Parts: sequence; C-alpha cells; structure tokens
Amino acid sequence: MIDTKELLAALKAEQIINKYMYKGTWLSGSSTTVYPITFWKNEVEIQLNTKKNLFEKFIDRFVEQHGDLVISGSFCKMDDSCPATLTFYYNIPENQGYIKGRAINKATRLFWNKNKRELIEQATSLKNFMRLAEQAYNTALDGLTTFKEETAYTAVDYWKKKNSLSDDDYSFLLNEYELEKRIIDL
Repeated sequence: MIDTKELLAALKAEQIINKYMYKGTWLSGSSTTVYPITFWKNEVEIQLNTKKNLFEKFIDRFVEQHGDLVISGSFCKMDDSCPATLTFYYNIPENQGYIKGRAINKATRLFWNKNKRELIEQATSLKNFMRLAEQAYNTALDGLTTFKEETAYTAVDYWKKKNSLSDDDYSFLLNEYELEKRIIDL
C-alpha cells in the first residue's frame, strides 16, 4: 500500500506543482466536484492550469527520487472541457506495465532529440494528415476497418510526393508512424 500522506508531501514540496497545480475545485458534468489532487486506487492525478507540457524532465526526476512511491508518470493535455492533468502511477504490482511504457516514451524522446530535428514539424503534420485520412475512411466506410491502414500508407505516399522527400526521409517518417502505433497499442 502506498503512503499517500508521504506522496502528497513530496508533491507539495515541488515548485513546479505549486506553480501549475489548479488552485480550486471545478465541476465536471453537473454534479462531480474535481479536486486539484485526487488519489485513486492505482494513481494520483493533479489538475493543471496549463496545457503546455512542461513536465517531462520533472516526471523523470520525480520518479527517480520517489521510486518507492511512484513507478511512472504522464502528462495529458485533455480537451477544452477540463484542465490538463499530471498523473503518477503508484509503485504497486498492478502498475508494473507502466515501466515498459515509460521506457518507450523516454526512448522516443531521445530518438527525436538526436535524429533529424528538421523533420519533426513535417512528421507531426504527416501524422495529423494520416489521422485525418483514417478518420475520413472510417466515417465513409463505417466499420470496414481493413481499409484504414491502407489509407494511412496511401497518405504517406502522397505526402512523400507532395514534399519531394528522399527515400531516407520517407523511411524515417514511416518508421516514426509505426513506432507511434506500437506505443498507442500498448
């Protein structure tokens, strides 16, 4: 069992939490009061007053310092209906799978930092384009999902021609799409 008092004290001692934690409660739906920090069965969730992901290094540091309490963490921007959140997953047997996800996320960040930084903006646009293509096919075909992935690859080919990408850059973007799919599928 996690010592929630110890975890709360550790979180409140962090300057970044004090600066960006939502300062009051808010109403979800018509009757659910959401508090700035909520302890759940397997995680603690902190409501944030910013949608900017300023927390990657903090998450890594906090997990390293408090590994006896938390095993991993994540930032979620959410949509405009609720604040962004920072979630830490308790160091309990049920959460062991988060170690793998944390390692993959860290590896992805390192990959982006060290490889082809000039393609990041283009890769992001490509991913958005592929998602739109997938959504269009999903809407048009309503359930015929066998076409979804084919559409994504058609979008990649179109993007390659439109942006005159070399085969190396094309392979890089395609590999990044595959890596993102694997992370989402975990």
